[in-house]
Amino acid sequence: MIAKVPTTINPMESPPRPPDISARVKRRSLAWVLTFPFVSLSCAAVVVAGALSLWAGEQSVQELSDRLHLQLRERIRGGLAQYFEQPKRATRLFLMALNSGLVSPQNLQQVGQYSWQLRQAFDASYVNFGLATGEFAGSGVGRDGLIVGERSAALGWRYEEYRADRLGRRQQRLGLYSYDHRKEPWYQAAIRRNRPSWSAIYAWDSTPEFVSINYAVPFRDRSGQPIGAIGVDLLLARISAMLKELNVHPELTITILERNGNLVASSNEQPLFVLKTSERGSTLERITARTSNDLRLVAAFDHLNQKGGLGAVVSPLSETFQVDHQTYLLWTSPWRDPDGLDWVIVATVPRSAFMGQIEANRRVTTLLCGLVIVLAVFLGLVMARRLGRPVQSLAGAAGQLAAGQLDHRTGTFEIRELDELAQAFNRMADHLRNSLIALESANQTLESRVATRTADLAQALENLKSAQAQLIQTEKMSSLGQMVAGIAHEINNPVAFIHGNLGVLRQYIEELTDCLTLLGLRQSGAGSGAIDPVANATIDTEELTFVLDDLPNLIQSMEEGTRRIQEIVQGLRNFSRLDQVDLKPVSLHDGLDSTLLMLSHRLKRYSDRPEIRIVKQYGDLQPVWCYPGQLNQVFINLLSNAIEALDQAWQQMAQQSSGETAQWTPTITLQTVALKTDQGPQAELVIQDNGIGISETIRHRLFDPFFTTKPVGKGTGLGLAIAYQIVVDRHGGQINCESVLGKGTTFRLRLPVGQPATDPIA
Repeated sequence: MIAKVPTTINPMESPPRPPDISARVKRRSLAWVLTFPFVSLSCAAVVVAGALSLWAGEQSVQELSDRLHLQLRERIRGGLAQYFEQPKRATRLFLMALNSGLVSPQNLQQVGQYSWQLRQAFDASYVNFGLATGEFAGSGVGRDGLIVGERSAALGWRYEEYRADRLGRRQQRLGLYSYDHRKEPWYQAAIRRNRPSWSAIYAWDSTPEFVSINYAVPFRDRSGQPIGAIGVDLLLARISAMLKELNVHPELTITILERNGNLVASSNEQPLFVLKTSERGSTLERITARTSNDLRLVAAFDHLNQKGGLGAVVSPLSETFQVDHQTYLLWTSPWRDPDGLDWVIVATVPRSAFMGQIEANRRVTTLLCGLVIVLAVFLGLVMARRLGRPVQSLAGAAGQLAAGQLDHRTGTFEIRELDELAQAFNRMADHLRNSLIALESANQTLESRVATRTADLAQALENLKSAQAQLIQTEKMSSLGQMVAGIAHEINNPVAFIHGNLGVLRQYIEELTDCLTLLGLRQSGAGSGAIDPVANATIDTEELTFVLDDLPNLIQSMEEGTRRIQEIVQGLRNFSRLDQVDLKPVSLHDGLDSTLLMLSHRLKRYSDRPEIRIVKQYGDLQPVWCYPGQLNQVFINLLSNAIEALDQAWQQMAQQSSGETAQWTPTITLQTVALKTDQGPQAELVIQDNGIGISETIRHRLFDPFFTTKPVGKGTGLGLAIAYQIVVDRHGGQINCESVLGKGTTFRLRLPVGQPATDPIA
């Protein structure tokens, strides 16, 4: 409720000016009252002490992190270099023994014993020797302990394996297996590259749980051509054990990764692979940094991916990342071997491991800062008490003003800003009181204008309804015009053909008459013995034969033309139900065929566009109770739109001059299906084309009245809106559109089959 105001107030009168009381009240700045104690105490203690403590702590952590990173990096690099130098020395000695004749490559047992000696000397997992001709010998550690084996023609090119003693001598025969070293990654890498190289990480065939990397060198003949290879395996588990020995902090985790993210080794004994067993045998699946069960490593990997991934690690880096609200230090360093290894060393350690004393100092600093804040809060409460009373007074005055007491005013205050606010409040109250008086007068004028405008809008609505009815009638006449154009075109062709053949038929009849006359004269002259010059005229036998042969064809073609006219007339009779308004059972197939007949002139080939192919997939439908004329109008609208879409698709292909035009055939598919639904039996009609399709934005507005994508003057935008009204509102059915841009459009109609109890729009 708006309070009543005195009627003696003049709305046009300006509000009275408040009295000047600056001489009686000594004002102070609100900023001075609030800022001085807070700035002098809070900033001096909190900012200075907190900033210095934080800076000193960060510097200490960074220096310690850098020293530990440098120490760890040098130890890991030295350990890896020493560990991966062992297979290189072993292969060099093996080549020297073969080239000097100390070991004969044809004596596989001798080769196996020598490989055993090298394996023991350099602590290798397996030492391999294989020739391109298929011979192989090697020794190492297997599932059954220490093993030696060979492959040769004498064994049928199969691999025979023995348990060995500590001197590499064969003991118990373990079995004969199908094995070909030439398919192994280490052998293929050495032969293909023809130089010393590291293989990809792989699992052993006989023991898939053994995952290793192999250093292989080619074994060449005197001409320098590779005839075999020597390979030394190193198990990844031993690399992990080495990392665990090199660890300098109990909470530090060291991981070696390939550039693609696969785990190579880890100091925390996490699994590096998953061994999956199936009917075909055991297969190895490498674990990546993303699929690892170490959440710290997963978070570090995601952090590196945000910075460009492991491929971007080209120099040692020290960073931080967070896992579960805990900060970790991240050290990354590339490690490369000149023979092909390119790995990344990733180390993570909680930042809290180096923050013990620093955190203690920070807690003391935080406590001091808290005391300062408590003191500042106390001063704030004192200041709030001084400010609270005048603010409460202003709030009470505002509440009374909101309740309608427009005559209430506030007094003066000690603080300058609050006093200025109070005086502004008083002026606002005066202005509001005057505005309400003017508003009451404006409301009366507005009510009169609204009544007049409402009457104008009602008349405009009636005019719009009349215009809509005229546009709907225009759309119906457009459908009728398409039908008339189709009839005229279809009837004109056979009529013109018959008319042209009539002249030829007349000429043939005249020639036959002349021939019959000549024959009659000859017969009469022969009987009387008189000689008539006309009877002696020569009959052109060839021409007569041609006429007699062509005359039946001519008559047959004219009969074909009349039959075509008869079909058009019959289709016109079926389509003439456009004006029928009675509900009756009819065949949807007859309506579709009649509509296609009326539009057949648009389906034929014209210009360079091929003929539109009609594919009929009619199901077994019973007659549908409907308004036949209205459904024919729906069929004309949908089929006309499909023909226009195919025309546009052909024009676009022709403009692009692509080879698709030679392979593309414009097609309209008509499909009918009988459905059983919860609402009873229904008939479904699908009209599908392979034209240009419709975008998703346009598809949602297809059935809106007056919406069209055609140029101005080419369409009313009511065709599909009327179709929707006929199918949904008039027949209680459904209609929807499915389209993929550039692929085509499908309209799907569903109509109840049975006779409705009442008119759906009654």
